[in-house]
Amino acid sequence: MIKIDRFEQGLKDSQTTISLFTCDVTGWEIYDGQTYLEVEGKVIQDSFITLMEAVGAVRKTAGEE
Repeated sequence: MIKIDRFEQGLKDSQTTISLFTCDVTGWEIYDGQTYLEVEGKVIQDSFITLMEAVGAVRKTAGEE
């Protein structure tokens, strides 16, 4: 018999999960198993846009000023 009850299988209850880090740019919580970036000692969520914001990069389009 297949058991589909997630608590019976030993999976973590998402309501009791504790965040391990907080993103220094967005303030979002980073949980066990999630990837994150460390830039100049800052913890940053693994997102290209957040990384750009963290390093002060500005996206521009050539010909538009």
